[in-house]
Amino acid sequence: MSYKNPLSEREHAIEEAYFQKENRRLIERMRARREAAESGTEPEELDVATILVATDFSTSAAHATDMAIDYARKLGSKIVLVHAYDLPIPMPGPTLTGSYALPEGLIEEVAKAARDSVAAAAEEVSATGVACEGVAIGLPAAVGIVNEAIERQADLIVMGTRGLTGLKHFALGSVAEKVVRTAPCPVLTVPAP
Repeated sequence: MSYKNPLSEREHAIEEAYFQKENRRLIERMRARREAAESGTEPEELDVATILVATDFSTSAAHATDMAIDYARKLGSKIVLVHAYDLPIPMPGPTLTGSYALPEGLIEEVAKAARDSVAAAAEEVSATGVACEGVAIGLPAAVGIVNEAIERQADLIVMGTRGLTGLKHFALGSVAEKVVRTAPCPVLTVPAP
C-alpha cells in the first residue's frame, strides 16, 4: 500500500473483513489445539485438508510433488498444484528509443502454455488417486504461491528448494526462502534428489 494512494473505503472494508475472517479461523484452530493439549488427547493425525504444491516443472519440483502425493494419501488431503509464471519484460506497445516491443499475442501464448502444462501435471497427479487441481498464475513465483495459499486456505505448502535456474543459494532457493518467510501456513521444502 502506498501512502500516496490510500485504500478507498470499500477496499478498506473488504481488507478488514478478510483479516477478521482469517483471524477467527486461526483463533478457532489455536483454541482446538490448546483444548486437545490440555485434555491430553492429541489428534490422531494432522488436519491437512489442502496441500498446495508449487511447481516449475523442474526435477526438484517433481520430487517435491511426489512427496506431497505421499503426504496427501496418508492424510486424506487434496492437492492444488500451482505454477506461477512471470514475464519481467515490457508489455507490447509503442517502442521507445533503445527498447523493444513484444510480438503480438506472446503473453497470451505464454499464459496458455502455462495453463496447459499445469493441467497436464495435475492429471498425472490425479492418476495416482489423489484429488488434484492445477492452477497457473501470472505473478512472480513467491507472490503467486503465497497468494494462492491464502485464497485456498492451504494447510501446507510443499515445494522444492531449487528451480529451473539451477542456481545454488546458501540455504534455500530465493523463491523458497521468500515463501517460507511470508506463507500463512507451514512450508515443507524438499531438497533436490
